[in-house]
Amino acid sequence: MSKIPCNVIRDLMILYEDNVCSEESRQMVDSHIEECESCRKEYQIMNRPLPEISFDKQGGESADKSGDEFLEYAKRAVKKFERRMTYKHLMTFYLVVVLAVVMLVIWKDNLQYRVKVVPSEDIRVSELYELENGDIYCTFTCKDIFGGVQISGLKVPQGKTRQNSDQGWYEISFQYPGLFEKSIAEKIYDNQISVVFKRKVQENENWIENEEGRMVPDESSIAITHICTSIYYKGNNKEDRLPVWEAGQKIEPAPEAIEERVRENEEYSEYYWEGLSWIIE
Repeated sequence: MSKIPCNVIRDLMILYEDNVCSEESRQMVDSHIEECESCRKEYQIMNRPLPEISFDKQGGESADKSGDEFLEYAKRAVKKFERRMTYKHLMTFYLVVVLAVVMLVIWKDNLQYRVKVVPSEDIRVSELYELENGDIYCTFTCKDIFGGVQISGLKVPQGKTRQNSDQGWYEISFQYPGLFEKSIAEKIYDNQISVVFKRKVQENENWIENEEGRMVPDESSIAITHICTSIYYKGNNKEDRLPVWEAGQKIEPAPEAIEERVRENEEYSEYYWEGLSWIIE
């Protein structure tokens, strides 16, 4: 009787059957199953063809017998698959899963926005007013329901971020919702949104906590002032840029109803958006 453990031989049977083992391993399996009745029966079971499933009219004994044979074959197939799942296969599967997760993150954080961004030709400015404090109130109407809004902070020319500048601008973009996001988008934005853009933004070097526990600029510190002179809607490329407002453009003062609407939102907005710009609820 061979001294090689039966479990080792049974693990080699898969390679033996697929003819991918070495000649030495093949001879080892041949010698073992010739001597070992238990492994010989195991090998014969592994190579037994899939039974034909047939049912008699009454579904009696032949149906039960075929079902039992099929179940036995299924067990052998699962066992066979488990033996073929080598370390290399598991590592390959793991790498595929990791790659899929990375691609999903890249898609959600970067590519998805660029693919689904609403082009400027689908955007219409339906309201454009100057508020009492000089800020710009604007309502955007989209061709269809959108599911996301991107509003930049007040941008300034390169090299002007830490000094006063009167050449600032805002950019705003919308995203169309994905296949399973439209019902949610309908409840949040629909196809219209109103935004207040701050004309003047002061950035203080130091921040302090006020009596209400909020972080506010320290008025005693040196403040950098940036002034907005233009607002753009930005599409999915550099050329797709729609001017919304520019300094010197004549626009109507906001009606009292709009002023009241802004006042109702102002406390909430300044706390969460730090006074740059905010969406009117």
